[in-house]
Amino acid sequence: MGTQALAGESATFLSMRFTEMRLLLDEEEHAAKALVEEETRAALEVYDEQVRACQERAEATDGFANEVQRMYKQDSNVQLLKDFTAAEQDIRLHQQPADQIHPIPLSFEHTHGYIASFHKALRTIVRMPIEQRIKKGTSVFTFQSTRAEVRARCQAGADPDA
Repeated sequence: MGTQALAGESATFLSMRFTEMRLLLDEEEHAAKALVEEETRAALEVYDEQVRACQERAEATDGFANEVQRMYKQDSNVQLLKDFTAAEQDIRLHQQPADQIHPIPLSFEHTHGYIASFHKALRTIVRMPIEQRIKKGTSVFTFQSTRAEVRARCQAGADPDA
């Protein structure tokens, strides 16, 4: 096989590999976006539940206010005391700790960390002149952990660059 044919074959091989890499990057992008959308949907469902719970608490509070107004119209102090005692028990049943009232903030730090680490690895590799990378046989794994290792660290809440 002549030099011209080898060069053409090599160019074809490179085109195919870079096309595959672009497709893999597109797949990774779609997977990351799908994850963000799913987490956002789940967070919005939680927020909706919290809004409904807040509305129920507001309605219960309004009901208690109406009940208190009704109680104040009692002529009997003994009955008034009994009604207040019963209302107080109902109010305690409907109270909720403040930390359960506020929504949990949505965070995509783990996704951002993973993508930043992935980007950093690619950027580090590409910055080295290609002649040096080829001579040294440099690969992605020389500079960075595997995707699975980074993903596992992110899911565990650890620094993906560690």
